[in-house]
Amino acid sequence: MSDNGDQDKLLRLLVDKFVKSDKTAH
Repeated sequence: MSDNGDQDKLLRLLVDKFVKSDKTAH
């Protein structure tokens, strides 16, 4: 079950994208 690290990275990337888009939206 070493896929957890990869999932965490993907989650962080998604969150980063959302945060960036949210900042540009405002």
